[in-house]
Amino acid sequence: MRRVYRVWVERDTSVDTLLRATELCELADFSCWDSLIAASAEAVGAEILYSEDLQHGQTIAGLRMINPFAVS
Repeated sequence: MRRVYRVWVERDTSVDTLLRATELCELADFSCWDSLIAASAEAVGAEILYSEDLQHGQTIAGLRMINPFAVS
C-alpha cells in the first residue's frame, strides 16, 4: 500500500508545513488531516482546494475551498 501511495507524493512534509497545519487547525477549526492538506496546498502555491469535506466557497490562507459535488 505504501508504494502505491508514494507515487502521488511530490514532496516530503516539512516541519514548517506541520506547524502551519496546527495554526490552520486552530484558525479555521479544521480537523488535523484537513489542516495538513490545506497547509500542504498552501506550501506549493495552490489557490483552489477541491474537497467535499470543507465548506464550499470558504477562503482560508489564500485557498478557496471548492466542493466538486456542490450544486451551483
